[in-house]
Amino acid sequence: YGTTSAGGADRGGTIFSITTAGAEKVVHRFGKGTDGSAPVAGLYYSDGSLLGTTSGGGAHGEGTVFSLTP
Repeated sequence: YGTTSAGGADRGGTIFSITTAGAEKVVHRFGKGTDGSAPVAGLYYSDGSLLGTTSGGGAHGEGTVFSLTP
């Protein structure tokens, strides 16, 4: 799993996965919602969820902490 700080349908960044065979899949697109935009730093995997942070978006436009089940 990894992130891009830009791109995706709303240009807010993405979370993606790549299999050992090289197949890429977008798991989540950040955008215009309260889920944030522009993910930063690495992802943390715990109990089946991906945890991370964004530098923009959210309720006040200052970023979010998120948990996502891929």
